[in-house]
Amino acid sequence: DIPCIFRVTTSEMNPPGSQHQILLLADNEKEKDNWLKILTQLHIILRSKNLPNKNVYSPQEVCDNSLSLVKSTHSAAILDSSRLILGTEDGLCVVELTKDQIIRIGDRSERKQVFQVDLLQEQQLGYIVYISGKQRHIKLLYQSSLEGHDNDPLKINETKGCHTFCHGEIRQPHGGNSCCLCVAIKRTVQVYEINKTRQKYRKMKDIQVPGQVQCIEMMSERLCVGYPSCFAIY
Repeated sequence: DIPCIFRVTTSEMNPPGSQHQILLLADNEKEKDNWLKILTQLHIILRSKNLPNKNVYSPQEVCDNSLSLVKSTHSAAILDSSRLILGTEDGLCVVELTKDQIIRIGDRSERKQVFQVDLLQEQQLGYIVYISGKQRHIKLLYQSSLEGHDNDPLKINETKGCHTFCHGEIRQPHGGNSCCLCVAIKRTVQVYEINKTRQKYRKMKDIQVPGQVQCIEMMSERLCVGYPSCFAIY
């Protein structure tokens, strides 16, 4: 049967271009030759067509378990086209995709577990918001800190014990829009206005819900809160 066996090799058209091989068995040598001619012709046609790349997404591995610098990534957010920010067991890290670099943010005092992280893009605030530490406080950090500027994060003390947050833009009664940060703590959702004042935030209200908050999301200036067996919109 060996003369009737041939190998077909395929490779991805985009990086990393991984190759795969398979052995095929034809009934006889003539059939094997026919298949080889057909596959060769198809390959020539494919190359001559110069097909456009229509991929919407292309996967890229950032790191794996062998990288000791990053321990137990809990969350991540997109900063821009070439950078990610990771919330890890040891604090915040920025991943430079084009340079294959991972940079820690903050000093050793800030190497606390980060459970959730996101970027506040509303009103061009330039804040990074995250849940950190054993007591799970919300903290605000200027995005300029990622460029090496020395800025300490601001902890919102009232958010102790929070387990998730969301944010969005809302219209104010006096006109204009503002950034709204909603923080879930057990059966309560705290609502804050995030601004560019010295304090950086202003508490607006507390919303009591019938059950333990499991998820929250801003939808067109309204807050959707999910709790066991039900959800509500405020």
